[in-house]
Amino acid sequence: MDLLIVYSETTKTSLLSLSTLLEEKSIRFHPMPLPEDWTIGVSEDLLHYLKDHTHWVFLLSDTDFANPAFLFSAGYCIALQERCYLLDDSSGSVPGYWKNLMNICPDFPALVQALEVERERWLLFLSRLEAKGKIVDRGLEVSNTAFLESIEKGDTASCELFLDAGFSPDLTNKKGVSLLGLAVRSLHLGVTRLLLDRGADVNLCSRDRENSPLMDAAAEGADDLVRELIQRGANLEGLSRNGQNALVLAIGKGSEAVASTLLLAGADPFVADKLGMNACQYAQLLGRKEFLSQVAERYPGRL
Repeated sequence: MDLLIVYSETTKTSLLSLSTLLEEKSIRFHPMPLPEDWTIGVSEDLLHYLKDHTHWVFLLSDTDFANPAFLFSAGYCIALQERCYLLDDSSGSVPGYWKNLMNICPDFPALVQALEVERERWLLFLSRLEAKGKIVDRGLEVSNTAFLESIEKGDTASCELFLDAGFSPDLTNKKGVSLLGLAVRSLHLGVTRLLLDRGADVNLCSRDRENSPLMDAAAEGADDLVRELIQRGANLEGLSRNGQNALVLAIGKGSEAVASTLLLAGADPFVADKLGMNACQYAQLLGRKEFLSQVAERYPGRL
């Protein structure tokens, strides 16, 4: 954040007070006195100062608002209102119409706090801008479509850049499948971990199957993904569109390793789906003897 503080001869004292507060917060700035006897014919230097900074603070007295240099400066800054601040520490000396054109701060603490918040926002903006540039350098579009494609390809480096650029970790495709769901269905453990690290909803269900990522992982027979999702707080009780829980999906896939992982984590093997069948009944039908032995050991007398 390159901050320019414009002050007048009558507000030098305010500048000194504000300088101390800004230095305490490590907010760097450049002071510039408001030119006197200024005309539009000598606007080049003033415009240079304004353009050379990203943020502006005006410390002015009520007599300075008619100064042509201020009016010229305000004209430049108004289009960037969110980055322009005006101190009004004298109970309404600022003309009313300016209050709709700039960020008005009633006192020094409010101004410093606003600048602190803006510094963080600006750093985030620059960081995201840099990430977008790196995405372009990789030959990718800065778009939801390109992000979704990177997820399905398992391109962890590009996915990280999209997240750094401000894309949501809970973005969904046209079918309503989340990024995490796509990563799981594509069997990309690294991308799955990245999304979870960045705050993706571990239980966000897809619209196409109404599956959670855990159910998708179980349906794929991906024990490493199932373990990862369980460790990250995945709900073991979720049901698919057909009323099947992750255990039933694992049994249907033929993955007794996944079924065992889910069982040991606390998944219920007796929840019936819309056909009235539960994981144990499917296991009996499909001859999953190892799983049935584990259930019998864990739930004596239930089989």
